Amino acid sequence: MVLGFVLLSAGTINWTLLRNSPWSDVAKIAGYILLVAALVATFGFFHFTEGRRKGGFGSFPQRLFNMPIATPWLVAIPMIYGAVVILAVYLASAWLVFRPLDVVLPVVWPSLYLVAGLAIFQMIVWSIPERRYLKILCLSLAATVICFGWMFFLPHVTEGTLSELGYKGSPRSFQAGLMIALFLTAPAAYGISLWRVGQQRHGGGVRAGGLAVFSEVPANRFLLRTRPFPSACHAVFWYEWRRTGFILPIAVGVVLAMTCIPAWLSGPISENATLGLLSWIYLSPIVLSAIVGCGFAKFDFWNPELKMTHFAAVRPFSAGQWVMIKLHATLASAAATWALVLLVSFLWVVHVGDFGGLEAIS
Repeated sequence: MVLGFVLLSAGTINWTLLRNSPWSDVAKIAGYILLVAALVATFGFFHFTEGRRKGGFGSFPQRLFNMPIATPWLVAIPMIYGAVVILAVYLASAWLVFRPLDVVLPVVWPSLYLVAGLAIFQMIVWSIPERRYLKILCLSLAATVICFGWMFFLPHVTEGTLSELGYKGSPRSFQAGLMIALFLTAPAAYGISLWRVGQQRHGGGVRAGGLAVFSEVPANRFLLRTRPFPSACHAVFWYEWRRTGFILPIAVGVVLAMTCIPAWLSGPISENATLGLLSWIYLSPIVLSAIVGCGFAKFDFWNPELKMTHFAAVRPFSAGQWVMIKLHATLASAAATWALVLLVSFLWVVHVGDFGGLEAIS
């Protein structure tokens, strides 16, 4: 309701006050910002999960498993409802916000793109509720693809990008293949979600020898501490660092891998491409830290509740000590992330980038 009211208010202002006015260029920029914010908010609204203190975070609502409804409909209803809402948000923005400003947004491929992106997002948060770090990895990977994939549907961007990457075929054929892939993505995501939610509904889950090998098992094996802690504060800091300290570095590492490895495989790139990719490398920690930081602001990153647990409240620590421990863990996580970013950006520019673009801005 709030989102619809905001879009309706913005559209009314554009149709009545800003149409053919000197402020139309500013209104276009504000419209794009509003559109991105509305789409991100829609993704957040339709994760359709519930938190659990034990056994995972962000799982499909288990209270619905007792309802007299078949699992295919139990999974399909939130997916269809989310797809309809995100299409409504985009189409309403295209007509209410941008049409009075003489900006015609495409309809077909963005609609397929948004539905596929939302289906993948729901599939990830439903399919692996027990594996927190693996979920962070998958969400970071999907966010990277969604953030970059839309550019391949723009003709003036596609032709130059494909030529730089060594593609010799027709850009229209390439875009047609992408459209077919988008059309098939949502049904595939539904099938995987149906399989995993069906397992959860019947008491099944991910076996310890399966996906856990790539997530919690290495962390439990290599990050265990056997030496005694010098103080209680050091023990609590180690607990905070081990639970949440690797989230931001892992998320940024996935984004860097998705950005740098394709550029490295494609060979030397142009000056403009070097500046663009290098800007994204340094921007990704800031963007992801704004998202991950919302979890650091809570007492327990993996718990949807904001309050402190009773078990932690009885510990002999003052409120200031708790805050300082959280700040130290956050600072250590940010330092590790930026160390990774600086190392990767240096190696990437040396081996792949074009120094001409860097000399132009120096």
